[in-house]
Amino acid sequence: MAQKEFKLAPGCVELTLKLFDKLQASKSKENILISPLFIQTSMALTFAGAKGKTADEIASAMKFVSNCPKEVGDSFCSVLEKFQNSPWIKIANKVYVSEGNVIKPEYAAVIEDHYHAAAETIDFAKSEDAAKHINAWIESKTAGEITDIVSAKSLSCDTRLALINALYFKGEWRQKFRQEYTSDHNFWLNEEVSVKVKFMYVESTFRYDFIKELDCECLELPYKDSDLSMLVLLPAKREGLKNLAKKLKNVNLLDLDKQLKEVFDKVVRFPKFKIEYSIELSNVLKEVRIIWNIFFIIYIRGQPNMKKVTANSTKSAEKNCMGISTAFGKRAEFSNMLEAGERFNISKVFQKSSIEVNEVGDIYPVPSALLAFRTSREFDANHPFLYFVWNKKNILFAGAFVNPTNV
Repeated sequence: MAQKEFKLAPGCVELTLKLFDKLQASKSKENILISPLFIQTSMALTFAGAKGKTADEIASAMKFVSNCPKEVGDSFCSVLEKFQNSPWIKIANKVYVSEGNVIKPEYAAVIEDHYHAAAETIDFAKSEDAAKHINAWIESKTAGEITDIVSAKSLSCDTRLALINALYFKGEWRQKFRQEYTSDHNFWLNEEVSVKVKFMYVESTFRYDFIKELDCECLELPYKDSDLSMLVLLPAKREGLKNLAKKLKNVNLLDLDKQLKEVFDKVVRFPKFKIEYSIELSNVLKEVRIIWNIFFIIYIRGQPNMKKVTANSTKSAEKNCMGISTAFGKRAEFSNMLEAGERFNISKVFQKSSIEVNEVGDIYPVPSALLAFRTSREFDANHPFLYFVWNKKNILFAGAFVNPTNV
């Protein structure tokens, strides 16, 4: 593991758990899916153009390696270059600048060198055309899997920049599920209520352990020809997700992974599902102090009617906003981005992601008797659980699967 990449890893893990807590993943009746690494990457693009308190708040909330732009850029460059030539992962970053504004050469050089991001001028006033143009770029970079994400309503003549991140991931399981044995079983929403869900089946060697301090089973499902895997945390009790999420706050996932041991002939039953999840993250990022398709966009609008902010009102705002407050307000400093002296701030932070979990593999016949009995060898994900798609350095996706009826 590269030293810079390692430096970024603990922050990504901490941010993930903070976001889970803020989104109330353990209490929600809705499935949650986010990409912590690409939340960090998108905010890093804004950090590269920020100054003063605006930059400091972003660095602190996103758990960057430091508040030094070069060190932050180097850490992300190390991660992004690793995925650059991957056959399974397609990554693209881009900054769209409104016509009439000129991006600073220094900022353009930083985002290209450290984040592999290009800059392009676009007329946001022609919102329909601009949305179509941006959507076409996203579609071309994600093998046609991400389409029609940007709406014309989200763009206007006030939009100064749109910072775009797109990620497409298509992985195959190293130990493939046996497709012919996918069948309906109960998934328990709580102790008494269940719904029928299609469960996949496989028997193989997996890294696994029961984690006593978390009262949960922990299983790693590795992907083929990759260092990526899905880490699944299944509470021992059907309604144990809340307790698990609470205890997880004091646990480092990197340390948790080290406890797993290879278990032979492990039987795994896992729900087959596809989830799409969209969220506007502005309020979350403001309030959090430390605070296999994905789309992430930050809209930055101008401030044509700047009003004077008194010392007292500023102090009050700072008291009520626990996280990235300055970047969303009229005192935001993004003067490192554009040549023009106009002040502007972030108006929206939007992420849309989807994941499909299926067999993706060949069919291997097995004796049907193995499917009929639950044994101590069986990992049966038949009630709400948490999962993380990662490479033990960075978390690409993190989710809470709580309700199959919402997929």
